[in-house]
Amino acid sequence: YDNCNVNISRIDNHFIAMTETNNVIEFSPKNLESLGAFHFEDALPGQLMLAHPHFDFEKGEIINVITEFSREVKYHIVRI
Repeated sequence: YDNCNVNISRIDNHFIAMTETNNVIEFSPKNLESLGAFHFEDALPGQLMLAHPHFDFEKGEIINVITEFSREVKYHIVRI
């Protein structure tokens, strides 16, 4: 669950490692030291998200999809 070894990305000045869960780990680009869980300002719904978010160059936004499992499965499109 916390093995974020699929992709790395950057949000503002934060470097993050990602996997297919909504668990995101921040790390130092200088020495690759883990800085712990990256906390988004908003609560992210769901349990799974894409490890390879897309970048909208026109708007300067990161776009991702989060899957929420419940009685009805929901897909949330988020942008940062």
